[in-house]
This record gives sequence, structure tokens and C-alpha cells, in this order.
Amino acid sequence: MVEFMLIESVADWHMPRWEKRKQKDVKESSHAKTRTDLRQEAQKRVFAQLSIRATVMHRPAVKCQVCKKSYRRKHTCYGSAHHKRPWSKRSLENNDVEARRSLARTSNHNTAAEAEAATAYHKSIALRLEGHVKDSERIIEECVSRLHAEGSMDNGVFAALYRSQANNHAYYFEFPEAHKELKKWAPVEIKPEETQMSLLWDQILCVKILKGQLDAAEGLVSELLLIYSGLQDPDIIDRLGHVRTLIAFARLPASSHDTLKRWQDVLIWNQFYNPGEEDVFTCGVVYLFLCIAWHRLGQDERSTECLLHAERIVEDKTRQSERSPQSPWFSLKSLAASANIASDAPRKVREMFWDTIEVLEQTINSRELHDTEVYWLRAETCEVIRSESSSPPSPPLEDIAFLRGLFERAGGRKDTYSYKYGRDDEMLDSFWETFGPEDARMASRLSSEQLEDLIRNIREDCQQLRSSWRKSVDELQSHVEQLIQDLTSIERTNLYFRTLLE
Repeated sequence: MVEFMLIESVADWHMPRWEKRKQKDVKESSHAKTRTDLRQEAQKRVFAQLSIRATVMHRPAVKCQVCKKSYRRKHTCYGSAHHKRPWSKRSLENNDVEARRSLARTSNHNTAAEAEAATAYHKSIALRLEGHVKDSERIIEECVSRLHAEGSMDNGVFAALYRSQANNHAYYFEFPEAHKELKKWAPVEIKPEETQMSLLWDQILCVKILKGQLDAAEGLVSELLLIYSGLQDPDIIDRLGHVRTLIAFARLPASSHDTLKRWQDVLIWNQFYNPGEEDVFTCGVVYLFLCIAWHRLGQDERSTECLLHAERIVEDKTRQSERSPQSPWFSLKSLAASANIASDAPRKVREMFWDTIEVLEQTINSRELHDTEVYWLRAETCEVIRSESSSPPSPPLEDIAFLRGLFERAGGRKDTYSYKYGRDDEMLDSFWETFGPEDARMASRLSSEQLEDLIRNIREDCQQLRSSWRKSVDELQSHVEQLIQDLTSIERTNLYFRTLLE
């Protein structure tokens, strides 16, 4: 390496001077050319930027739809995140403007029809909650007829309207009409996991069973069980509804073997939906009915086993209710509704029913509560006990004055039961005392004129029944007198023939 450097230095030393100058000039010219090119390129870039700025200045300004400012080029609106906040005044204004603009410029007929149907749907719900059910029905009918006249035949547009109309019919216990409204929507748009439809059917089912319409309820039970069996991922409401439907299905009249199987299905599905919760209050009631079913089949050992299991569950839950009385209220209603036990059931089962109800009633009485719905539930429970139990051990809730006292305590005022009905007049009060709470609840939805007509018609019917009864009694008395005369004549004829034979 050292030798090579020495040779190169010697070569440079022996190089002529003119040749060295030539090489130096070549290097300087190459550097100068490079600097010139760089300078020219920089000038071109500057001129391009200046031309762009001039073009932008002559371009018309564009107004941003988010921040409402004018810009001549694209920009990032950093205030968009703030404007999207729900409490932003500008965001609310922008949403309102955009909604109106989209509705004004839309050319899709289905979109306009859906908007009109949604408006009518919300109005119908608001009117129904205010108690104006007839107005709710009228709005839905007008909207449906108008959309049909405009040529909107998409069944999905009318789905919510049909559901709301079905609820309107169910409000007046017009269940066939409610079923028809649901069927209008069902053939095209129904899905197995549709919850609102099954919820309405569940309400109709419970009311029908309580009113004693078991034949119609059986068909609804079958349809509802088919819907629940088709659910892929049921939520907690669907699970509760399925178990309640199975309980209603088990309460329908059937043979002893079918009844036993239905109550066993209730326990199986409850264990499937709620693993590890087999000792809830409802299961105690189920075991009581299993005890009755096994007793009817002659299996006294299994009946006793179910009875002991039910007794343990009811006692445990009763002790828990002393610490938290809110837990057994709905179970109390189910228990009271099931209090119509067969006469051939074991005596211990009947005693357990009424002992449990008495303990829970004492627990509720020991609390100072002012919730209207709680006392309304209690009053309905006592009403069910009075109506469904054949020989109750004189529960302290069968007096109407006590029910009225419950209503007064619930709302803290005198006319609480009128507050529950939305009416306060002496006519409704007399209707309550004469015909009972259930008929008074139905009559509370009528106007004063309609209520007067109803009472007048009822009195006329009573007079007609009384007159027809008197007429029937008179006719029966005349028939009895004629029969006595016929018997007397027969006896005389018989005596005459005896004398002839002698």
C-alpha cells in the first residue's frame, strides 16, 4: 500500500503543469453545472407554487357543511368532532337541517312512506298512553288507507302500524281483532325471533286464561311455544316468557299424565335457562303442583317427596322475604292465582298455600311503602284469591273497604282508586260497589253519558230478568197445580178400579 501511494505521488510530481490545470478546470466546470441545474429546478418549483396560489385565488370559495366556513381548497375540519357531540347547539341545528334537506330532496317513494308511517306510529303510541285509544285507532287507519291509495304496498312499512293497532284492540280485550292485525303483518315480515309479537300474544294468553277462555288460550299457547322453540339465541325476556308460557300450558285442563309431563317440562326448561337456580320461589310452586299430579296418579311416595321439596323452598324464600319483601311479590301473585287447588289434593298442600300467602301478607303489612303499582298488584292478587279460591280461610283482603284503603295509602290521597282509573265521580263509585272492581275497571274507560246508558241498560235487563223470572215462577206454579190435579184424578181412578176388583 505504501509503495502504491509513493508511486502515485511520484506520478503526480512528474505530470506536466498544463495537464494538471486542465483537470482542475474540468472539475470546476462540472461543479458549476450542477449548481446551475439545482438553482433552475428550485426556481421552477417556486414558479409552480406561485401559479397554484394564483389559480386558487381566482377559484370560487366553497362553504364547508360542518363548520359553515368558506374555503378555496380542501381542508380538514377540526371542529367536526365537537359538532358531533349531542349537546352541541350547532350539531342539533345541523342534524335538523340535514334531516329536512334529505326528506325534501328524496325521490324514493318508500322512504317518504316509511317516514309518514313512523310519524303515525309514534302519534298512536302517545295517544294510547294518554288514554285516547280511539284516536290512536283512527290515526292508524287514516295513515294505512292513505299509503295504500298512494300505491305503497311494501308490507314492511305497515309492520309497526299493525302492531300498534293490535295493542289498541287488546286494550279493549278485543283479542280476535288484535290477532287479525298481527296476521296482516305476519305472512310476509314475521321472523321466529320477533319479540314484540310474542309479547302481545303472551299478554292476550294470560288475560284469556284468567277470564276462563281456556279453549282459545290453548291455541295461543301452541303458537307461542312454536315461536319460542324457533329462537336461536333467546335473551332474558324470551327465556322468562318461555317459562311463563310453559306454566300457563301446564295449568290448562288435561289428563293426569299430560299435566305431570307439562310441569316436569317447566322444571327442565328452567334448569336449562337458569343452571344452578333450581330453588327459586316459582319452582316451589311447581313442586306443589307436581305433588298434586303424583297424588292423582296414585304415586304417594313421589308426591310426598315433591311436597317436602316444595316446603323447603317455600320456607327458605319466606325467610328471605322478611329481609327483602320486594322479591316475592310477583311470586305471590302467581301463587295466589294458582290457589284453586283440587279438592282431592293433600290437605298439607292447601295449608302450605294459605300459610305462605299469610306470611307474605304480614311481611308486606310490616313495611311502610307508598308505591302505587305495588299496592295495585297486591289488590289484584287478593282479588284473584277471592275469585279463584273455592273455600279460602277468610283472608283479610276480601272487603272492598280494605281495597279502597290500599288505594288511598298507595297514592297518599282520598281518590287513589279513581286516580288509577283516571275518573272521580259518584257514579263510578256506585258502579264499583254494585258490580265489583273488575267491571268498574272496564266502566272507567267510558264517558259519563256512556256509563249512565250502561247502568240504565243493566237495570232494564235486571227488570226484564226479574219479570221473566216471576213469569217463569207463575208458569211453574200453574204446572205444579195441574200436575197435582192429574195425580189426584189418577189416584181416584186407581181407587175405582180397586173397588171393582174387590
